[in-house]
Amino acid sequence: MKVCSECGKEVDSSFKFCPYCFTDFAPEDEEKNLEEIDSIQAEEEETPEEEDESNNNTSNSFGSSSNEVRFSDKYILEEPLACSATGTVCIVRHYKNDRLYILKDFRIVNKTKEEREIIGDRLMKTTNALKRLQHNNLSCVIDSDFENDTFSVIYEYQTGKSVLDHIEEIRLKSDKPSKEKVIKWAESIVEILVFFQQNQKRPFCCCNMLPYSFVITDNEDIKYINIGMPIFYKEIGIDNPFEERPLLDSEISPKYDIYCAGLTLLYIISGIQASSDPRLPVPEIPKNADVPELHPIIKKMLNIYHALIAPSELLEEIRNIGKPKEEKKEEIKEEKCDWSIYLGNSERTNAFGNHPTPFLKLNWSIMVGPSSRFYIQPAENALTVLSDKGNLYLLNFTKAQLIKRYVLNINAVPPVTDGKIMYINSATGQTAVDFEKNEPLWDFRTKSMFLTPPNITDKTIMTISYDGFMVQVNPLDGKPVSMESLKGKVMAPVIFDSSRLYIPTLSHGLLAVNRETRIVEWEVKASSFTSPVSLSNGKVYAGDGAGNVYCVEAHSGRVIWTSSIKGAVVHGPVISENMAISSSAMGQIVAMNKDTGETLWKIDFASKSNPVFCVSDKYLFLTSPEHTILTANTENGTIYRQIKLKGKANSIPLVYKGRLYCSSDEGEIYSFTPRED
Repeated sequence: MKVCSECGKEVDSSFKFCPYCFTDFAPEDEEKNLEEIDSIQAEEEETPEEEDESNNNTSNSFGSSSNEVRFSDKYILEEPLACSATGTVCIVRHYKNDRLYILKDFRIVNKTKEEREIIGDRLMKTTNALKRLQHNNLSCVIDSDFENDTFSVIYEYQTGKSVLDHIEEIRLKSDKPSKEKVIKWAESIVEILVFFQQNQKRPFCCCNMLPYSFVITDNEDIKYINIGMPIFYKEIGIDNPFEERPLLDSEISPKYDIYCAGLTLLYIISGIQASSDPRLPVPEIPKNADVPELHPIIKKMLNIYHALIAPSELLEEIRNIGKPKEEKKEEIKEEKCDWSIYLGNSERTNAFGNHPTPFLKLNWSIMVGPSSRFYIQPAENALTVLSDKGNLYLLNFTKAQLIKRYVLNINAVPPVTDGKIMYINSATGQTAVDFEKNEPLWDFRTKSMFLTPPNITDKTIMTISYDGFMVQVNPLDGKPVSMESLKGKVMAPVIFDSSRLYIPTLSHGLLAVNRETRIVEWEVKASSFTSPVSLSNGKVYAGDGAGNVYCVEAHSGRVIWTSSIKGAVVHGPVISENMAISSSAMGQIVAMNKDTGETLWKIDFASKSNPVFCVSDKYLFLTSPEHTILTANTENGTIYRQIKLKGKANSIPLVYKGRLYCSSDEGEIYSFTPRED
């Protein structure tokens, strides 16, 4: 085993790259000792963003050279704000960019030399991580220094008053903040919770999200200005030297941050400053408190130790305040369908006659939340619906019933299900969800983007990144077992057979890679491949960004035929009996003879669109630009219009156990039952 010098992960000694950050490993005789690397990193300090434009000579954390400006010389005291036995808080001005900042320094006292070194090292590494946190509602960490047992942090300066002072001042005037302002502040506070707890690799615990930690700015926005770092002391067995009392275990958790944020909102709507001790009874919200719509949400936050709820769900509830509630749906009535006489081929009339019966009947629908794209797949005894933002819904596939919801907070791509486990790729790594245990099984995070679905092989989960790295992970624990570097950027799904991987790339055409030797056996030079690839009877079918569809002999790479479609291929070729069916970004769907490439039929939409489809029992179910699901006969391409969706269709239709499932960007999932013959 060896350790990556970039991310610190331990990996197999045979790896030439780190599968977590994709850093090249240096030759063995050039690798540095991990402790040496850690000491160097601990001494590094990032320059304030504002300073980059005007000053390149900055100090590091533990000293300076003759060409550097020491930390203490960079900031000029403007105004002291607070002073205690352990530190001070001041407004300072940067000597170069002339901007104001907040300086907090802490003197580490009553500790041994060894403890002071541990604390200083930990603080510097922590603040280096904090400098990367950027959010509109956060007063960001800009700079830091540790010298002579004093730790100093520079924060963004925010004009205005603390929530404590602002609300007290309003209520002394027998006034109250407007409902719109309070809801806006509540949304901003919960956005910070989502950012810390659900958008980071691990939850970040602040432990002080109380009224004094927030500022109402001159623009009446709310900003969090007091990022705490007590969790790190607990991790190394040293009490936080900057707190008046020791922190309880119950206070060092994401739940405590939600609890404190609830106390802040309670103070805003009522003026009551309740104790932050979670061991005391949960504070009651007065019935006459402002903004009654927020009361149920604040109660959930204050009862977080009894009933868990994700910050993203709280945020969704706040954003729904004031929106008109949807009326209860009446009994679903069959729509009068606007049947098309023809679509595409003007010489072909509708084969179903002038008054056909609807081919599909709406069985049920359920709202799960808006999304730009959904991926619908079957699981064991259920149906899974994954949004591209990472919300995963487990549905009863016979009726509109939500079994379970997971909040994964990843930019997801189409998942793959293997029995009771779903493997999900994203822009940040890979996640496995165990449906039997009702929880995520493991999470494999990297710096590279995985824009294609994973592949389940014999013993591993194979994943190819956008940068062309192939990583194979253990399906039980998510740890990488092998990796290779392949040429070409990959955005389209990869397929494989017993001997080869068939990889569509953006710059190197279609590649066939030997599964054992990883040698490229053949390649088809073409424009960028961005659509899925199909494999049938020893032939590979692929479409490229220039509208070309290829049929290639799998073992030799010989191109058997090529055909064309109007616009870049976005879906397919899908093999159905004797046809290869593809759709394009120009709204065209073409069926070609899979052996000769001859065009059998076409469907053209008047507007540009990206129609997607599935094939089942000689019928093609496809989306249209008019927000409807269409049915086409695959024998001749004749189609007619179906039930209109609420919003734009945003999933590939799925036929499962005799039903058709699809979704809209409004967040509604539909179940259709085909007509009975």
